[in-house]
Amino acid sequence: MAEAGQAPALLQVRPPAAARGPRSAPREEHLIPYVPQIVPSVDLAAGVVYVQPPAGLLELGRQQNLLATLERDLEPFTQPAPLSVLQRMGLRTMPTSAQLEAAGRRDLVAAVRAAGGFLEVAQALGLRSQRKPAGYWEDEMNLELTLFVAAHWSKFKDPDSRQSYWYNQITHRISWEEPVLPQRIAIDDEGGYIVTEAEEDRVMPSRSALQAAGRYDLHHAVMLHGGYTVASQSLDRRPAWPPSQHLDSLAALRQELRQFVSQTGLRRGCLPTASQLLEAGRGDLYQASRWGGGAIVRRGGFCAAGQALGWETQRRGRRAWADAAAVAGELRRFILDTQFPPRAGSTPQGRLRRGSPARSQAGERQGQALDAQPLPPGARMPTHLQLASAGRHDLKYALQLHGSASIAAMLGLQGNTQGAHNRSRAREAADPHR
Repeated sequence: MAEAGQAPALLQVRPPAAARGPRSAPREEHLIPYVPQIVPSVDLAAGVVYVQPPAGLLELGRQQNLLATLERDLEPFTQPAPLSVLQRMGLRTMPTSAQLEAAGRRDLVAAVRAAGGFLEVAQALGLRSQRKPAGYWEDEMNLELTLFVAAHWSKFKDPDSRQSYWYNQITHRISWEEPVLPQRIAIDDEGGYIVTEAEEDRVMPSRSALQAAGRYDLHHAVMLHGGYTVASQSLDRRPAWPPSQHLDSLAALRQELRQFVSQTGLRRGCLPTASQLLEAGRGDLYQASRWGGGAIVRRGGFCAAGQALGWETQRRGRRAWADAAAVAGELRRFILDTQFPPRAGSTPQGRLRRGSPARSQAGERQGQALDAQPLPPGARMPTHLQLASAGRHDLKYALQLHGSASIAAMLGLQGNTQGAHNRSRAREAADPHR
């Protein structure tokens, strides 16, 4: 008998080998406390132990035996889809009752329910279940977000080059190489592991993305953690909703621009132009660049954004606009870009922008010669409002400095005479002796 202060001894009870069930099922075992209330007497001569187990004691052993049997019988149904994220991470899933019944295994459905239900069996066997137990989201939300983002990679083929590329519907990232999916790395012999994740994919999905995928469980978990903004900060996950809502952060703007420059082959550390962003379908970055990072420079356009980021710009500072001929040349290129956009796959001569690697010294001289040619028929003098809307505050300043009518005359265009400043310049040009 156990002494005071010591735990009682446990009797390990198991049936003989001949009494084992069909299909080599594991033998049922019980651990019974050796106390008078449960074990009133023992017949050593006959080798018999008389037991009066309380309600539920024997069911514990039977449940463990049933779980061992279920682990074996459910194994063919726990494999995730081939080439899926779960398969690559070595994770198994708990089948649903509908899946088991469709496979003709209603016996397994009954066995799972006898063992406590699908959720309880999934927890006991270490299987991923569609239902999540209470308290699950307090520790596993980050893993679920990782798997959600990784599951949204899709493979496409470029129609021109026939080269395959991958696109992530959550991060909107394009990769010409097969993306590295999260990996599970064991850290001990007790089942502990860590999950690796690419830094570019460590994002917080938007509310609309989770709800469109039917992941209301994950959405409610995010809301329980304070909402999407709070959860993204606490989990150190960059927001993945439309960039116009998160690019007020200078760090986020810098990261998006770095990815754009890398993907398009532009010069590093130099802001792309408005037309380069718009032609690539990145109007979101164009708007963000106009705001210059929000928290640092609320207004100012590309020059202000470049100063805040520490990047060069393809625009000239105000000192460079002292030369009227330079203003006319830059305005000519703006008119060509906006009023006569190049066809897909073509880059007309004379439109190579400063800072472009393709514009060599020979190309620069050729561009200067082309700048002297007249504009195509139908060219119109842009208004100050149009320049401001395109983010070209530098050109707007230059026209105010020299007068729109003067620059329009240099380009052979009819100037806009709506403004008082231009009307005064026009009268002076019409009557120089006035």
